[in-house]
Amino acid sequence: MRLGQHFLVEKLYVDEIVSLTERRLRPLVEIGGGKGSITRELQPDAVLELDSDLARFLEAQGFSVVVGDARSSPLRARQVVSSLPYYITFDFLESVSLDEEIMKLVLILQKDVVDKLLRYSTYVSFLVNLAFRVDPRSVIPPQAFEPRPKVYSQIVVLDRIRAVGEREAKILKCLSRYRNKTLRRAADLCDLSSESEERVRDFAPHRVTELLSAVGLSIA
Repeated sequence: MRLGQHFLVEKLYVDEIVSLTERRLRPLVEIGGGKGSITRELQPDAVLELDSDLARFLEAQGFSVVVGDARSSPLRARQVVSSLPYYITFDFLESVSLDEEIMKLVLILQKDVVDKLLRYSTYVSFLVNLAFRVDPRSVIPPQAFEPRPKVYSQIVVLDRIRAVGEREAKILKCLSRYRNKTLRRAADLCDLSSESEERVRDFAPHRVTELLSAVGLSIA
């Protein structure tokens, strides 16, 4: 296993991922092509791969490959497909949320990460829900990967609903630091103003526009 990767080998889930993409939405970039099980079916415009040995393997099969890190991708994309290692997931989600060129992502994430995006009030959960419509799909068991991970994974589709700027991100990051405080108190600590006595943690991620509205920020 290289760089914490587990490679999807079950064709049922490969086919589902490919079916969820929009073939006309280009450039289509795969991040982390691995051994090519998704790549061969997807036929992306480019592949970003951190492992140089795997990059050479994919290039030998005729794919356009760039060696690089998903957290600072040099590739421009309107659609992204990826199976992410856990250790880069949250940095990656922050990065793509702020990249308004990316309109859609089809991702394989650890199931607990998807659960957090839907239910747990954190900075990244708020940011992702502000930028995208979050659509959870099939849960993938460990035996669908080689080598087998210890946890379940899940396919999730992110469809862009709005561009998100640095100001919104900065506000969400600050408020999330005080998730156990009332929004009124958290806002005060972030040099904002609110009359809400709800705790920040009580705003589910899908209520992010309501949260921002409560501190005086209007979101279209």
